[in-house]
Amino acid sequence: MKRQRLVLGLVFLGGTVFAAGCSSDSSGCADGGDAACTSGKDGATTEVATTDSAAEGPALYGLTGGDSCFEVIAVDPSSVSDGCMKGSILDAATPGDPLVLPFNYDSTTKIITLGTSGSLGAGTVASNVGTLNRVGDPTDSANAACMWHQTDVSQLVLTADNQFTISVTEMQSMFAAACTMTPAAGSCTSTWTWTMAKSVKTPPCM
Repeated sequence: MKRQRLVLGLVFLGGTVFAAGCSSDSSGCADGGDAACTSGKDGATTEVATTDSAAEGPALYGLTGGDSCFEVIAVDPSSVSDGCMKGSILDAATPGDPLVLPFNYDSTTKIITLGTSGSLGAGTVASNVGTLNRVGDPTDSANAACMWHQTDVSQLVLTADNQFTISVTEMQSMFAAACTMTPAAGSCTSTWTWTMAKSVKTPPCM
């Protein structure tokens, strides 16, 4: 006789009982969810009977919905290649004065937007991971005539509730003639990985 498995799942949230797990279609956990979600190891508040030998999946982590601020708490030095001479990448996690960026999580669409005006991209998150994309033509704040084309691709991985690593690849090209100190090759690429966590600061995150 085949083994039978007993699967019981209950989510207790705000005094209400939901007989459903958290998934990419649920607003209860991080791959669409809220940091208040109390997920089990398999990300679905589901416990499998001891007769089941199947391994449970990784925990799913939560994000606070709406606008908030996230700060850089660590930099992976081995990930940094600053071809575009951004200069502040390694300093972003300065103790007592970390870089703080605007963050938005839409728990309905599952879309994350990171950075001022989405400077590090926007994209959906599912099962703890997501890819944020941004394409634009920024200008130099000190020289409005200096414009260039820029793309940012950011790989985000949630590592705890309201905490994630983000690995960014930024490419700049098509610099206007008014720009000074442009790359010799006419284009450049910078890469880095930050660990970010929800800040006590509130928008506008100054």
